[in-house]
Amino acid sequence: MDISCQKCGLVGDYHEQQSGPHKSAYCNGCGSYIKHLPQGKPITLYFGKYKDRELSTLQSDDELNYLIWLSQAPGLNAKLKTAIDAHIRKS
Repeated sequence: MDISCQKCGLVGDYHEQQSGPHKSAYCNGCGSYIKHLPQGKPITLYFGKYKDRELSTLQSDDELNYLIWLSQAPGLNAKLKTAIDAHIRKS
């Protein structure tokens, strides 16, 4: 993931810092806050055939085919779609 500083333009040159419940990226060049970083919490499906299953546990061909179908569903939450697409690419 390329993280760039909007203030000075550096790309990928940042350090992570815990700020309360958030892990944040700060620019090494100018010290500015860049953005909150994902914390790696497991994504759990909250509906459908595999309700209450963590996305990372869905590995079989049938499960991956379901995820491919689900990722194309209209109105799917954008965060869930991104997580599903990333999981499919890794599998």
